[in-house]
Order: sequence, then C-alpha cells, then structure tokens
Amino acid sequence: MKTKLLFAFCCLLAFAGRAQNWGHVGPYSTNFDNGNMFESGRVDCFMLDPGFDGNLNQTMYLGSMSGGLWVTYDMGQQWNNIVIPGAIPFHGISALEYSAMGYAFVGTCNSMGNSQSGGSIYKFDPAANSWTATNFSAAAPPGTLIKDIAIFPNNPAIVFAATDQGLYRSVDLGTNWTNVLTGDIEKVAFIEQSAAQGGFQVFASGYNILHYSNDKGQIFDPHLALIIAIQNAVPANPNFYADMAPTYNAANPNILYLYVDGLHSNPAPAQSGTHTLVRLEIDKINLNENISPVNNYYEAGGVPGRMCVAAHDQVAYFGGVAVKKWAFNFSMNYPNIGIFSVPYDQGTDDSSGANEIGYVFHDDVHDLIILPQLQYLFVATDGGFFRDAYTLTNTPTPNGTIYFNNWTRWNYGLNISQIWGLGISDQDPSKFFTGEQDTKAFMNLTNSTTYDFFGVEPSNVIIDKFNSNNYLFRNDVNMGIFNGTTIGGNNADPKHYYDNTNASFCSTNSFLTYPEPGWGINTFFQDPNRPGYIYHGASGPALTELCTSSLKEILKATFPAKYDQYVNGMTFSKADKNKIHVSISNRLPPDEGKPRVFMYNGTNFDDSWYGHNVTWQERTPANTDPVFTVPLTTSNEYLMESVGIAASDWDAERIWWAVRNVPGNYHLKVLKRNGGVWSDYSQGIPYSEVPVSIVYEQGSNDQLYLGTNVNVYYRNATMSSWQLYSGTLPNVCMQQLRINYGDNTLNAGTYGRGVWKSDLACPPDVSIAENGNTVADKFVEASSYIIGSGIISWGDVKYRAGEYIDLQPGFLVSAGSTTRFYAFIHGCANEGNTFREAQNEDDYDALEMMTKSELKGEHEPQARVMPNPGSGIFYLERGSADEARIMVYDLNGRCVFDKQHVNTQREAIDLSENSNGLYLVRVITGGQVENFRIVKQ
Repeated sequence: MKTKLLFAFCCLLAFAGRAQNWGHVGPYSTNFDNGNMFESGRVDCFMLDPGFDGNLNQTMYLGSMSGGLWVTYDMGQQWNNIVIPGAIPFHGISALEYSAMGYAFVGTCNSMGNSQSGGSIYKFDPAANSWTATNFSAAAPPGTLIKDIAIFPNNPAIVFAATDQGLYRSVDLGTNWTNVLTGDIEKVAFIEQSAAQGGFQVFASGYNILHYSNDKGQIFDPHLALIIAIQNAVPANPNFYADMAPTYNAANPNILYLYVDGLHSNPAPAQSGTHTLVRLEIDKINLNENISPVNNYYEAGGVPGRMCVAAHDQVAYFGGVAVKKWAFNFSMNYPNIGIFSVPYDQGTDDSSGANEIGYVFHDDVHDLIILPQLQYLFVATDGGFFRDAYTLTNTPTPNGTIYFNNWTRWNYGLNISQIWGLGISDQDPSKFFTGEQDTKAFMNLTNSTTYDFFGVEPSNVIIDKFNSNNYLFRNDVNMGIFNGTTIGGNNADPKHYYDNTNASFCSTNSFLTYPEPGWGINTFFQDPNRPGYIYHGASGPALTELCTSSLKEILKATFPAKYDQYVNGMTFSKADKNKIHVSISNRLPPDEGKPRVFMYNGTNFDDSWYGHNVTWQERTPANTDPVFTVPLTTSNEYLMESVGIAASDWDAERIWWAVRNVPGNYHLKVLKRNGGVWSDYSQGIPYSEVPVSIVYEQGSNDQLYLGTNVNVYYRNATMSSWQLYSGTLPNVCMQQLRINYGDNTLNAGTYGRGVWKSDLACPPDVSIAENGNTVADKFVEASSYIIGSGIISWGDVKYRAGEYIDLQPGFLVSAGSTTRFYAFIHGCANEGNTFREAQNEDDYDALEMMTKSELKGEHEPQARVMPNPGSGIFYLERGSADEARIMVYDLNGRCVFDKQHVNTQREAIDLSENSNGLYLVRVITGGQVENFRIVKQ
C-alpha cells in the first residue's frame, strides 16, 4: 500500500499494532510427493512405545539433536511434532528411553552446526503431555551432552545416563544422580548374567572405554580382553571410540552376544577412521566368554557421531557413513547395504560395495533398531527416517545376498531442516531459499513444492531483493546465479560468475570457493541503496561485488588478516551509502587471527575496487579498550568470534557488532560503536546464550533483532536492554534472521526446525500527539498515526508512523542549522514500507484522492458533513436538492459507501458497521466535485 503524509485537521484512528505471532512456513517433508524434493534433516535416536507390536500399536518416537521430538502412530507413514514447553531451555533431543513407570526419560541438547552441548534429563508422559525435570543438571557439569539413557532390566528405579562427562547413575527414578565412571561414554548395555547382582551385567562403552559392572553399575572395571582385541587390530592407532549392542543366539538362548564397533579415528582434522568389529560371546550358565574378531574396514567420514550398532542372533548392523552388515553364520561382510539408488533399492546386498555414487541422500547413520519378529530394520540418518522390510533367505546367493532388503523413506510430516543460509523475497514473501546441512539447498516456490539442487551443502544463498527470480548460491565446490523461472526439477542449470583474467576481477574457481566460510554463516549481502548489485564475503579475506545483470564480479577489496579468515558481515545505511562496514571472522590455530571490523572511508564506494580508490580504515576495538572488562591478549584474541554487524539508518558510523566467546568477557554479546567509542550493548542477553545472527530493521528507531543459540531478542534506541521475542518458537539455534519488507515480517532460519515467520516488533504506541516546544533530539514512532501541533525549536526530530502523520495548523519547525525535521510513513502493522511502492494501482489511485489539491476545494463549499468526528451516522447537508452521488473511501482507498441519485438536501451516511478511522467523502454534483475528510471514533 502506498501511503502519504496527510496535512489536515486533528484525526483519530484506532489501530492495534501487531505483535509476535511465530509460525512455521517450511520446508515441508511430503516424502517426495508431487515433486517436492525436500526429504528431512538429521534424526538421532528412536524409542518404541512399550506396547509396540507393529500391528495394533505402531507408535514410536524419534529424537533429533537439532529438530526436537516427533511421534508416529503408523510406524513412520506420518510424523507429528511434539511441542516441548518453552520453559525447557533446549529443544534438541539426544537420548530417549521408555520406563515401565509409564513415562519416558528424555535427554535434551542444543546444536550449533556440528557442535552439540547438553541440557538435562526430563520425564515425559505422552498420555498427559507433561514434562517433569529430574535433578540431572545439578549433578553434571553445565553443557554435559547426554548420549544414551538406559534402565536396568528388572529394576526401573535404576537409570543410567551415558554422557561426554562420564556415566551417571540414579537409583531413585532420576531424583538423584551419581557419576560412577569418568570419561566420554557412548552407550550402556545389559547382558543377562546369573552371577551378577540383579541377574545382569552392565556394560559401558566410549572413548577407550569398554567397562563392565557386576553390581548393578556401582563399580565398573575395564574388560581388558575386549579392549586388547580392539587395540591390537590397529596397533599404530590404539585409541578407539566404541559403540555396542547386545543380542542372543536364537538356537541357544543361553548364549549371549555383545557386538562392539571400535572406531580408530585418524588425527584431526581428517574425518576418517578404521572400524574394528568384535563379538563377545557369553554363556550365561557356565559364564564362559569367547572373543571373536569380526572384521576391520576403513571409512572416509568415519567419526564417533556417525556410529550405532544393532544386532540379532548372527547378524549385526553397524552404522557409520552408511549401514554395514556382518552375517556371522556365513562369515560375510556386506558393506553399504541398501540405502542407495538402483540396484540397491531393489533389494540386493552387493558385498563388493560397488556403485556407491548412487546415494539417495547423505546417509550418515545415527541409530538403528532391528525388530526380528517383524523383520524390520529402522534407521535414523542425516536424511530422516528409513525402514527396511527384509526377507530372510537361508542360503547365500552368488552375489552374497542373505536378506532381501526393501528400503523405503518414511519422512512425511518430519519437518526437520538444519538451515545454514536463508534467502527471502521482498517481491514475493511466500518464496524462500535455504542452504542446509546434509541435504543441499532448497527453493520453496509454493507451500507444497520445494526443489533441491546444486551438489553439496551450500551454506550461502540469497534471493535478489529487486528481482525475485534471481537466486544466488555458493558452496565449497562451486558458486553461481540462476533464474528461478527455469526451475523445473532438481537439475537447474546455474550460470557461474564472470571469470576474467584481469586482476581486478576474480575467478570463481580460486579463492572464492576455498577455504569455505564457517558453517551457518551466510556471506551474501545486498545493499538496498544499490539495486542490481550483490556483495559476497570471501576468504582471503576479500569482498566482491556482483552485477546481477552482467554477471560481472568485481573484487572490491582485500583486508589485512589471515588468509583463512573471511568477510562474515556487511553494513549499509540510508544516512550515507558510501559508509560501508565489514566484519572479519576469527581464525583458529595453528594460524590464529583476531576478528576485525573495517569501514570504507572514501567518498564514492561505486568508484572503488581492488587497486583503485581502496580506502578502508580499521574500527576494531583494541585489546585494551575499556569495553573489555578483562583486556584481551595476543595469545587469546583469536578465540573471540565475529557473528555479524549492523549500522544505523540515521548515522552510518553508529554500528553494532555481534560477538561471542570473548575470553574473560563472556558477558559480551553485542558491542556498539557510537561517536568513535565502543560500549557494551549486551544487557538482557542471558550469560549462557551465544549470538548467532543479527539484523537491523530499516526505518526504525535503531531496532535490532538478535538470534542466539536458543532465542530471538529485540532492542531499539529507547530500550535499556534486549527483550525476548521468541513467542512460540522452538528453543533451537536461530541461525539466520532476515526481515522481509514485502510483508513486514521477521524470518528466522533455524538450525533444526526450518523457517519461521512473525510480525515485526511494532512501536508500542498506536497513536501519539506531539505538542509543546521540542528542544532536543527526538525519534517519535507510532504504529498508526502521529498528530503534530507543537513547535520544534532545536534538535534532530523524526516522526515515523505506520499510517499517517497529521501536522496541524500551528505546527512549526524553526529554521536554523541546529534544527532538522524528518517525517515519513513506514509500515509495521500493515504491509508496505518506505523502500518499495505498492503494486496495487487501485489502492494507489484511491489514496491519491486524499492528497490532491482539490481536497481544499476549487469552489466555495456547497455542503458539509455533520457531526465530525462522529460515532457512525453522519449527515451530508447541501444547499440544494440537485441530483448527486455520494462515495466514501477508507484509508486504504476502498470504497465503503456509494449512493447515487441523491435528491435530498440532508442525506444520512451510515458507517456504523465500519471500523474507526479516517474516511474521505466525495460528493459529485453535475460537473462539480467536493471532498471532505471525516473521522469515525
């Protein structure tokens, strides 16, 4: 809607400002129905309902470290999200275990990229939909990650929690916890043992840990034979990380097995390692033990987070990058079983592992459940939930088939989406573009259609603000731009950026794509002052400028920092389009680099590029700056992380820098620079939360939104601290925040729960009457209207209203060098804004009537409307009974009253059913037009 300043008499308009109303807008998983290529994100753990039988009861639960808790009542055909109360700090789920007491133990966590930190353990009662905290967090160090929860088989009061800080044990249903084993623990398992207390041995596995207990978990001892068997398999790298699963011999129930996977990881940063598979055989009657080495295999991408084991009788499944299977009765290893395209989906297990390029998805595996009675295998992967309905064959075939596998994807409704980058469209607010971990990039074109494309995991995406058909993407392999009108599936052909050998241009195949910027950092930036240009922060560190029409990409500048640092933030200001700031990321060992801030200090940013008019000045606070309560040092400055940067629309050198992990200053979340001085702007952000994104609301009184690892906050120049703005948002990482000025909404790209949208935080005052004498700087904001009737004698004064500003007779701005007055209409509680004209020409024409000169009347008034203001019934009084037409328009330009052939001198106008506000009455008599403004109140 195009709105105008209205210069008139006093008007009253009742209009309620909008508040936060968060809602999920996608991507939606429909199991690939109707061309929707979004599948789902990472899932980590399963839990079956105690009555699960695969027939009358098909209820199961699924937990995602980033995506929360989900339930299905039909074994995965349809998933539903379980809303976790906002009072629970973290909504990621890392462990699940059902208790015979009728509730489940749930371990919560928080995920930021590939980094997870723990929360606590809760009791969740599905029947009552209730959550009760245990005292686990009081016993364990802050941030302890819960990896597994297990309940002693014949005593539900004894509960174990395997964590990265040790093994914890409760003997009173979780009321109190004790650390019974130190180290990084992955799994707890129980083996029936007649000599053990309670009839079961307790096993614990983890980093260099394979321990057991015969006293219900009070004391653990190392199982030396198992440890030696795994260490001897890879003598050059004896350290290992172990996962395990128990099972039994179907032919002889007295024989029990413990299948163990010990991963020997290669030194960091390589994500690879060698798996050693071992089987411990136990005779529960005579207590004999036998250890059988199973197999060794190397796995690129093998890391502890991609491990799980499930077993039945002579068959064990091992999860890693893919699912491996060992068939002990045939002494055969079957790598990479089934989660592939043809021929694997047709049910073959090719022991050669050939055709591995045929992945259906990025299938890192995190949990396995085997149900031999149903012949099902459930798999939790980075691409959601998969089910294998297998058929057992008694004899191996020539190609090694033992089970006939039938893999199916069961992700309908499983809307888990781990967003790194988010692009939105001002021209079409229903569009968005996401760059996601594990599942590539997705373009949402409608509510039900999402396309994927472009190789591997792009974190950087953007939609051109001025041409919603232009989409840009970048990952660590390639970079390009494409036109959305060409999308017809998952193979859209991008146009790569212009590659020129001239030094002032840059090659997309060199430093732009390597090293890759950090996960979750979107380094595309668009300047609202320069339509047609998009900027890209690159390693080097460097800044490039792309012309979206010519595809020519200019190298704008490089900065004096470490090569692997990169530009991760950029500011633009309406106050001075040539004052540009950039923030530079930190650089970790072995080549440390401090995060930094630079400002372009030239007079013409458009006439600047690498080697030409490059005028940048550093604005980074010194290590001894008073903003740091504890001064930084050259030995720890690199630990401080830059999140992003923003600048004021009213002062281009007033900036805010979001940071985290500042050594000795962990209270610092946002730094503000104003008048050349840095200050702490973090008040209101909890000490335990860390910023991950920041965005400035244009046209506001310096209103900012800050996304942290669990919440969204907002703050403007009138506020002394940040205020929570999360509403019904899940407590997950707010990876990307974007403001859509097409519908005036705040968009949050979350790490785990997809894209969410809310109204902006509008000015709290609906209307403001400004009178008296103003002698100071002042920013007046109203969500609806401002009435000015006073005098502005001195100061920088701004009026911003969502609907109209009424400057009454007597309003005066004194002339002088110390006085400035700026009044503007900028929506918040309605669509439309200062930056883009409305697209609806009918609305434009109707509103234009309210500001034309004829409103003053080109003839002497022949009529009047009474009463004015009025409560609903108005009367048009005329000096003659000549035939006339009466029309009434509301403030949006819509005709709400139209009566023709009026032949009376006094005619009623009934607006009693219309909302309060300002209206235009137009009276047409012959060739004469008269306009009147009236107010219904």
